[in-house]
Amino acid sequence: MKEENIKNLVEKYKLGNTTLEEEAYLFDSVKNTEEGLGNWANFVKTNKKVAPNNFNDKLWNSFEPKIANKYSFRYKFFGAVASVAVLITLAFYSFSNNEQSTEEKELLLNEARSMFTDNETIIFEDELIIVYTKQE
Repeated sequence: MKEENIKNLVEKYKLGNTTLEEEAYLFDSVKNTEEGLGNWANFVKTNKKVAPNNFNDKLWNSFEPKIANKYSFRYKFFGAVASVAVLITLAFYSFSNNEQSTEEKELLLNEARSMFTDNETIIFEDELIIVYTKQE
């Protein structure tokens, strides 16, 4: 069983599908089963390097100030530009008089009606609804 398990691990290792624990088990248990794998196991054992205990913390601590300084100015600058753009847009639309009077709206409606050739007569007209009939 152990020989078959090692062969399966060797195949997985050659395909690159082993975990770190499986690789450690493979290199510790392989002595002279395969010539190339035994040499490779010796090479890995002799050249293995271990990272310091707090390596990740030191790396993150060295990255954080650089990242924070790099992006903080951009965020502040684009935030100020966006705020100014919003204020200008609001001022432009609040001070402009784009509303049409009732007469202008009525003229535009009559002009749009005249573009159609169908004869329509109004049966009922109210503030909210207008009912038409079509004569052919």
